[in-house]
Parts: sequence; structure tokens; C-alpha cells
Amino acid sequence: MTSIFFVRHAQSNHNDRNDRTRPLTAEGVADSKEVADLLKNRRIDLLMSSPYKRSMDTIADLSDAIGLKIHTDEDFGKEMPANGWEIILNSILRCNGMISIII
Repeated sequence: MTSIFFVRHAQSNHNDRNDRTRPLTAEGVADSKEVADLLKNRRIDLLMSSPYKRSMDTIADLSDAIGLKIHTDEDFGKEMPANGWEIILNSILRCNGMISIII
């Protein structure tokens, strides 16, 4: 059975006005370490993220801990339209259906 974990990005620094490059705050960095601690012993086949720095940084520690590369998808960086689940499912299919975590 495939499990899908959705993790919202950790707290980001709103002093950076560039939405794509906004880093995590110190609290967000601490929270990202908690995400890694909570999920590092789960079976994870694939890490997916929006291309936004705050999202990728949220799972970077997890990526390092389990030795998986973070795959990005531009569709995850967009505001979710009415067909949002279709976008997510298409992303899963592009990864051959092997997915256990998405940001």
C-alpha cells in the first residue's frame, strides 16, 4: 500500500519578498529537523517538493538522513486550482507511482 505524507513548509522569513527564494526562520529550521526525526524511519520512496526554497529546505534534513534526492515539480509551486488533486496525481504518475512523501 502506498502512503502519502503531506508536509506544509516550515516557517519562512517574510523579510525576503521573493516568494521563490524565501528562507526558513530559525524556528522553521528547528521544525524541519523535527520533520526529519519524525519521518526518517518510515519507508519513503520519493521526496517531492515545490521548487520554492522554503519547501525544499523543510525536507532537506530528511533527504540527507534517508539518502534520497528531492524532486521538484513546478505545479506544486502554484496556487492550487479546483483541479488540484488532478495535478498531484499527475505528478505521482510522472514518478511511476512510487511516492511516500510530498511537500
